[in-house]
Amino acid sequence: LIENVAGKPLDAFARENVWTPLGMTDTMYAPHPNSEHHARVAATGPTERRKGMIRGVVQDDQDFALGGVVGCDGLFSTAKDAAIFCQMMLNGGIFNGKRIISPELATAMVSNQTPFVDAEKTDTSPLMNLLATPKGYGWELATPRFCNGGTKLSLGSYGKVGGTGTFLWIDPVRQLFAVLLTNHGLPVPFDEPGWNRLLDNVGAGEFFDGVMGAVVG
Repeated sequence: LIENVAGKPLDAFARENVWTPLGMTDTMYAPHPNSEHHARVAATGPTERRKGMIRGVVQDDQDFALGGVVGCDGLFSTAKDAAIFCQMMLNGGIFNGKRIISPELATAMVSNQTPFVDAEKTDTSPLMNLLATPKGYGWELATPRFCNGGTKLSLGSYGKVGGTGTFLWIDPVRQLFAVLLTNHGLPVPFDEPGWNRLLDNVGAGEFFDGVMGAVVG
């Protein structure tokens, strides 16, 4: 949709309208193999179709087949750049005095855009939480049982998980956020036991609970 409206590739639009204005110089799709950015990428892999180490390209095989530049996957970044984006969201779309997204869009992004979904019926396991609980535009919304952001987030918190083991959660009530970046890699196969292993191995819930506990006691 963005590409059709903007008349340019998604990565070019994001770079021109979001990453560059925010100063997110380490955020990009598919860093060039000979670039300094590529050398700093943490490797993942293997996948069901590609064996061995994977570095600097999206790990999900379906998104790789689509070219690696998709709205849901394939972005490379750093904790610092992710923190800038989180602070922009906390500020309602502004960072360092620059308006990046409108107040209306900033609010809509983190509001429940799936009111037909019953969280009590879908928040039944970690994988169901990822796939089926209420969502905003591009954001997961915190739920009380199986949220990968732990159990201590305030009502109205929102976050994003990457299938390779990357997480960030924003708590607007406490005005704080936390970022956890790992290169665990996608579970192979991507099923309930595999997703549970990923969460256990990286300790995402424990990490965010620890952050909240350290701040609020």
